[in-house]
Amino acid sequence: MMNGKLIPLIIAVVAPLTWAEGPTVSTHTITTGKLTDQYEISGRVQAAQRVAIIPRVNGVLEQRLFTEGSRVDKGDKLFVIEQRPYQIKVKQAQAQLKSAKAALKQAQAELKRLQTLRKSGATSRSSLESAEATRDQAAATVQQAEAGLEQAQLELGYTEISSPLAGKIGRTSQTPGNLVTANSATLATVVQTDPVYVEISVSNKLLLNVRRQSPEMQEARVVPHLVLADGKPYQHAGQFDFIDPELNPDTDSLQVRATFPNPNGLLLPGEYVKVYIQPKDAKEVLLVPQIAIQRDKDGFYVLLVNDQTTVEQRRVVLGEQDGTNWTIVSGLKQGERVITLGLQKVQVGQPVTVAED
Repeated sequence: MMNGKLIPLIIAVVAPLTWAEGPTVSTHTITTGKLTDQYEISGRVQAAQRVAIIPRVNGVLEQRLFTEGSRVDKGDKLFVIEQRPYQIKVKQAQAQLKSAKAALKQAQAELKRLQTLRKSGATSRSSLESAEATRDQAAATVQQAEAGLEQAQLELGYTEISSPLAGKIGRTSQTPGNLVTANSATLATVVQTDPVYVEISVSNKLLLNVRRQSPEMQEARVVPHLVLADGKPYQHAGQFDFIDPELNPDTDSLQVRATFPNPNGLLLPGEYVKVYIQPKDAKEVLLVPQIAIQRDKDGFYVLLVNDQTTVEQRRVVLGEQDGTNWTIVSGLKQGERVITLGLQKVQVGQPVTVAED
């Protein structure tokens, strides 16, 4: 049977040992991180270029050489208009040019003959002047014939319609066999899809906040990002390429445009997206997990583990919230360890066992 006098002694020995081991807590070591203000705005995707394909000559549409809705490259042939009438015009123009050149050659020979006769006084001055005028007229006829041939060749070239840019082509309004008229209805539309524009309307208040951090939005210090309709972020960052120089007084906003790469065609012209504007030059701040922040009637504080592995209370001044963290204005410094788990088990001044961060 244990002696009653030994019980208090055992308790006195065991209790300090239990206090010395202390409860186990998890801590987070204070580090610096980058903090940037982020703004969300609704935007709409726009094609960087949109070109209407319009015939430039009259004729029967003979061929359509693409699949509606497909991708086309710059220079791809899209339509062919009946070429035979324009080929005939080219041949006629070639013949006219040949005839004009022959007439010029004859006029030049006649002028040379009369110039020789004039030196010997065998012809009159008026005859020489008439020959010079005939030569000049023949030369002008050659120039006119050359222009006519160039025009005929140009019109023949217009019978083959190619894509002026790379992109996607929409539906066609005409099918082969229909008669098309120059500069009339649009045959199809080609839309450039890489890159694309995203247009947003930025309020004056938001614009002031952004420019205080990065005065020149177009100098790549403010980076726009997108979130798609399914809530997932778009993998490519954009770049602002246009800011309207004047504020709209009716809406107190400014039209802003950003360019985004679209190599996989994920962004479709006309769709709405969420645009997140974030200054690229982030500021360094102390970050503390929200779960470490405590509050009482005197304000905010944290419990930290000091160099003696005992619990210490520290008053802190909070800054901005950044996700699951708070920024610390004052009260902590880099490298200190704040308790994140086990807060309810500890008291100030109590030794603790620290688990891995």
